[in-house]
Amino acid sequence: MKVFTVTNMWPLKDFPYYGVFVKEQVEALQKHYPNINNKIYFINGKKNKLNYIWSIFNINWLLLINKYDVIHIHYALSGIFLLFNPFRKSRVILTLHGSDFYSKNFYKRLVYYVLKQTSIIICLNDTMLSQLKKHNKEIHLIPCGVDTEFFKASKSEVQEDVFKVVFPSSKLREVKNYVLFDKIIQFLKVEHQLKIETIELNNKSRLEVNSILNSADLLCMTSLTEGSPQVIKEAMCCNTPIVSSNVGDVERLLKNVSNCYVIDSYKVEDFSNVILKILKLPKENRVTNGRLKIFELGLNEKNISSKIINVYLSIIGNDKN
Repeated sequence: MKVFTVTNMWPLKDFPYYGVFVKEQVEALQKHYPNINNKIYFINGKKNKLNYIWSIFNINWLLLINKYDVIHIHYALSGIFLLFNPFRKSRVILTLHGSDFYSKNFYKRLVYYVLKQTSIIICLNDTMLSQLKKHNKEIHLIPCGVDTEFFKASKSEVQEDVFKVVFPSSKLREVKNYVLFDKIIQFLKVEHQLKIETIELNNKSRLEVNSILNSADLLCMTSLTEGSPQVIKEAMCCNTPIVSSNVGDVERLLKNVSNCYVIDSYKVEDFSNVILKILKLPKENRVTNGRLKIFELGLNEKNISSKIINVYLSIIGNDKN
């Protein structure tokens, strides 16, 4: 099976975490289904926004001289070549990752036009699924899977003097709402005299992420929007306590997971109250059953890979009929 994957998210030397979930999904598919021949086209918009323009010509030329069974686009902006593509579009799959879906103004209209050119849409949470139904497309809810063999619980029971709290992204990304995170931490330090070390999950290797999640006392996510945050699933695999704003599919992920809380507000006190509950626990009790929940939800990479390959096979079968 020849698959052409187009994405504007892929790890870079200076940004090893950028789009790593796309790379890992491609690698998982290759690992579990070796018959896939996957050609990757990466649009490096970080380096130069004009690369989106060049991609229109480059991708359409590749589609002209090659025959692919499936075209899988990650992130709507990566699919602008479709608006200038005179060839058959019946085998095009678009995965919406969240920020493209929640976009506004001009970009929202651009996403709409790209959606019209696709055969199948893959989305990451129930909100996206509900709102996408109006497009009269075949839609699948398939969040990105997590490598449960790599992300495992490896906790130390040694009590430390300083609590480690993880901020799960770059503090410079406004949608991640670091301003609130910092207010929460300062409140805990000043009002409750807690010694807290914060760790920013930005430009870390996968080994570093795994180590940080296992050494942390908790992860606190204050995002304004999310699709299906991969770092939440990774923390769950490590049985790390989580406090998160109610975004994306976080409520579904953390339902009935011990020592994890979903906050329906952006108030410092609401976050602080449950963080205190976790930090007051003995070190050995500062764990969760998140890893078990990942398997219950079928979010391990092997299961997600099987869902994606079934979409590939269905689109090929439909196209032959």
